[in-house]
Amino acid sequence: MEENKVYIPDLLRKDRLLILLFHGVVSRHKYKIRNYIRKHIDRERFIEVISSLKKFGNPLTMDEVIEYHNARADYPPNSFVVTFDDGFANNYEIAAPILSDYEVPATFYITSKFIEENSMSWIDQVEILIEKRLNNPFFLKIRDERYYIHNVNTAIKFLDTLRNDVKSSKDLDGDTVVQSIADQLNLDVVKESFDELDRKMTSKELKDLSQNPLFLVGGHTYSHPNMAHLKKERLRYEIGRNLRALEDLLNHPIYHFAYPEGLQHSYSQVVIEALSSFGIRCCPTAIYGHNSSKTDLMHLKRVFVT
Repeated sequence: MEENKVYIPDLLRKDRLLILLFHGVVSRHKYKIRNYIRKHIDRERFIEVISSLKKFGNPLTMDEVIEYHNARADYPPNSFVVTFDDGFANNYEIAAPILSDYEVPATFYITSKFIEENSMSWIDQVEILIEKRLNNPFFLKIRDERYYIHNVNTAIKFLDTLRNDVKSSKDLDGDTVVQSIADQLNLDVVKESFDELDRKMTSKELKDLSQNPLFLVGGHTYSHPNMAHLKKERLRYEIGRNLRALEDLLNHPIYHFAYPEGLQHSYSQVVIEALSSFGIRCCPTAIYGHNSSKTDLMHLKRVFVT
């Protein structure tokens, strides 16, 4: 195990629930820039995490989390939940078989546009553009700032800054940023990719996944915006279209959800009320921490695993 990797069972608590946040699991890392934050972890790392959790922890489903909360009962010692965001195909191809082998349940929060169009997030599109030009130094201008990118370190520093700026800004649009960068680099924006880091589940794969009794499916908006930045009409559209697509495909109600991005500035009481009006009962954040059975089901904390 690499020195900077946390031994996940050390995060288990006798009196708290640990909810783990994953995005993807890949066979290997093959890029200098892409996936530098380890949104997709190595298959061997995932096996290590799941096998050790199964040995030392008590796996729960998100349905059971709701039940313990509603009963005002303490979670069993060392309880944990496995969750995935977005809907990557490697969840189906790599992660699900491993979870099945260890009999560990999981919940998959799905962005329906990603499934329908095999589309990508804006930051993944930016990473592709930077990767393509990394061998030749270049300047990029975003708003009034100019960035000189000449190696991996400067590229990562730029991407970190860009992530923070776009995710926290109401008027800096990710798609506009992508197009601006593509124009400056004289490249086309990649709209669809079948790379292991990019391909999303097909409708058939998602339906197959949902039929495994270990797995639950939840919503994650239609197009993955920052929900706190949306006006009421667009907010309801993002939730409603997402839930309708999933319910039509899976033929059952969806009452689990996760906020895209999921940090403090990514949701609000207005967002919670909108989700509740659609029948959503539980919606974890991406804010780091543990949970008691008294933690509000719309404010549950998760730990991002790398």
